Amino acid sequence: MLERERVGVVGAAVCAALGLCPVASADTVYLADGSQLKGSVEMLSADTLKLQTDFAGELSIKRSLVAGIATDETKRVALAGGRVVRAKLAYAPNSHRQSYTVNGQVHSVGAASPGALGPVQQISPRVVAANAQKPREAEQHVLPEASLAAPKDGKYWSGELQLGINGNSGNTDNRSVLASASALRDTGATRLSLKASMDREQENGEQTAAQYKARGRYENDFTSRAFWYAQEKLEKDRFQNLALRSRTTVGPGYFLVRRDHLIFKVRGGVGYQYEDYTDDEGSQGEATAELGWDYAQIIDNWLKLTHELTIYPEISRDPINNYTLDSVLAAQVPLASSAVWGVKLSLENEYNSEPQPGVKHTDTTYSIGVTRSF
Repeated sequence: MLERERVGVVGAAVCAALGLCPVASADTVYLADGSQLKGSVEMLSADTLKLQTDFAGELSIKRSLVAGIATDETKRVALAGGRVVRAKLAYAPNSHRQSYTVNGQVHSVGAASPGALGPVQQISPRVVAANAQKPREAEQHVLPEASLAAPKDGKYWSGELQLGINGNSGNTDNRSVLASASALRDTGATRLSLKASMDREQENGEQTAAQYKARGRYENDFTSRAFWYAQEKLEKDRFQNLALRSRTTVGPGYFLVRRDHLIFKVRGGVGYQYEDYTDDEGSQGEATAELGWDYAQIIDNWLKLTHELTIYPEISRDPINNYTLDSVLAAQVPLASSAVWGVKLSLENEYNSEPQPGVKHTDTTYSIGVTRSF
């Protein structure tokens, strides 16, 4: 992303310098590397300058790259201290001196003044304020893993709490309350995701559902698409006679698609699986493998679809015929146009090719619940 921005600015500068591009406005932006860009200055904020050009459309330039600005006409300018005036800007590249004219009076700012452009804080402050709202609104509709850069505000953590009604068919046939929590720490190049869920029910004093799940996964990018990951999954389910199942896997992954509204990545690794049963089977440990994908898409800024599919073949015991498969499909919509409250429907399938005696191969769970994002 940063590389594309740099290439775009350099390319535009070369184009303007050679005179190959038509210019619709006489505003000039002087960059710290000595190059110049011509166009119409639309906005200047604390971080970004936006320049509308005929040759490259709208350019977003980091303020730290800007040495000075010269405008052909007066613009609405916010000065240090909050004063808003109509001013015409000028810049002398030889002396590196920025100036601005208000009501015919020239105010000159030396190169030693703190910060680029001295007291000129913003250009078109109303536009700046409007654009400041857009990232917060758009952030609701951008998948966290899409960004390759760390968030500027240092907000690495996001998450979700869910409370809903749960139903099962297969090894159990009941209704219960499902509670789950998930969190993601995303720095752009690394991701730590945590998830835990609890499904319990009692009917007439008898427990009819008792399932606990937890997962932690760490991902670290090699490139913008390739990464490696380490994952730990824990599960306990009384109705599968499962006292504890632990799966630890490590391996590579790859983003087939990594865009704001669509993420699709595949992963595969090897590791160790430990199972402890409540019946006479006792416990066992063996090498295992993992193959899977993670899909997430936001449609029309209101519908979020996710699907996680994972297959665990047992390496030491005929992996073609001995494996488990987990599939979680979910759809989520905002509740009354809220930015933090939503409704989530999910369908989860667990298939075990070699279940314990008396346990069915497929266990299906469906749920609907209210979510709270943070």
